[in-house]
Amino acid sequence: MTDPHIIYILSDEHCGTAMSHAEDQNVSTPNMDQLASEGVSFRNAYANCPICTPSRGTIFSGRHAHAGPVQFFFDVYKATSPSTATILRTAGYHT
Repeated sequence: MTDPHIIYILSDEHCGTAMSHAEDQNVSTPNMDQLASEGVSFRNAYANCPICTPSRGTIFSGRHAHAGPVQFFFDVYKATSPSTATILRTAGYHT
């Protein structure tokens, strides 16, 4: 088996149910529907920080928002700390 492709789709202030594959009759999202049907769609996801910059920092660092790397809208991330991209690159992914 080959390594799966990983695609992060991040949008600001986007309700996860506002897609047609989530049974919203008011929108048409054929491309997102296809991605969801061929991959993974998280219906019960959790973000430990409701603000976009710290939330994205937690995704790519693996750390909680209160511990850094992005807290109060400024970057306190240390270059020596492993990131999601570094770990994936070590596993053979192109990041």
